[in-house]
Amino acid sequence: ENETSILPNFRFKAYLKSNLERLYRDNDGNIVWLDRNGNALVPKYQDTNNDGNYDTFIWESGENDIDFPEKDKVSENTLQSSNVQKIYTEVEHNKTSTTTGDISNNTWAEYADPQTGETTNVGVLRGYNTSQNGENGEAVNINDSLYSYDDKNTNVAQSDKINEDQNQGYTRLLETTVNTVEDGAGKTREVEQYNYEKFFDAIAAANTDKWDNDMHTTYDGDGMENYPGQHWFDTFEERYQKDDADLDGTLENTDGKDADGTAGGDRDTSFKPFQWIREHFFGTTEDAKNDYPATHDNDNLENDINVGDVNHNDSDIAHINAEASDAVRQFAIKWYLDDEVAKLVTNNGYDEDVAKKGSESYQEEVYDQALFNALEKTYNYIRPFYNY
Repeated sequence: ENETSILPNFRFKAYLKSNLERLYRDNDGNIVWLDRNGNALVPKYQDTNNDGNYDTFIWESGENDIDFPEKDKVSENTLQSSNVQKIYTEVEHNKTSTTTGDISNNTWAEYADPQTGETTNVGVLRGYNTSQNGENGEAVNINDSLYSYDDKNTNVAQSDKINEDQNQGYTRLLETTVNTVEDGAGKTREVEQYNYEKFFDAIAAANTDKWDNDMHTTYDGDGMENYPGQHWFDTFEERYQKDDADLDGTLENTDGKDADGTAGGDRDTSFKPFQWIREHFFGTTEDAKNDYPATHDNDNLENDINVGDVNHNDSDIAHINAEASDAVRQFAIKWYLDDEVAKLVTNNGYDEDVAKKGSESYQEEVYDQALFNALEKTYNYIRPFYNY
């Protein structure tokens, strides 16, 4: 049972893991790609078959000579070895560390305990250390998740309380979560493990929304004027795929210098799936809506219950929540909603969760507020996935 045939694709899985655990973002969700010598890399996207869609990219590093991607070693037209590309991103290194390995020098770290109120270089739930060489191996200063937990909620389950604000400093894209595992003889223990499911859910959301990368206006806590997934349907239009607000006439700026004002800050690439489907549904004329007229049986009215100037059946945050794309909303529901609901309810003394006093002016307000907060965290977490 120890034969390699029992472990299909083992080399690929090991390669994938080593690359994913070296991906870091800064406070604003930016990623700086590096070669193994520390040179900054910029992906330049290319349309090799002139079909209007980017289908590949090359790495550029200013005027620096770089060795990325690593080239195959060939002697007398015979392949001697083929090196798989290793991916690195910018992160703060501990200058006192003496470890030099590709993995250890970019992943070994000491995480502070978030239960103390610390929000820099912390674990998701508790402090721990991944160095295998003591202080000499503590190579990078990072958070293992974007949001940590501090204290307990007052709900029935007394669940861990997620912080309102994100951790500070560089943070893993492949976050860590604490799981309970069996430890032999019927015993269990808690261990930190990579949250691959959340990572690939973010990739799936970005792919579903076709990289709606018009996100250069940040979420301000009161509104969501510009956020990932907001214009997901517009990405079917060619102008949104090929526009760019840059003024330097780069490849991304295929519509001139944002000639029609539709770029909205898009700086990265995407593609337009099944453009002909949209054209056949809605036409291609300026008055396309008249190409396929529809008759409505009744007016589209909200179910408002107003007392004076107060709407007791709806809210602004409910409207904002409705504007998120389906993919973004589902991500928020799966990964953050329960944590946000738990902060808005409390045990009523009969082991029942009820809304905290003063937090509910209409029936669904707790859910609306929790989803609003969950979407805020989602927009922050998935920002690099939609950008890159």
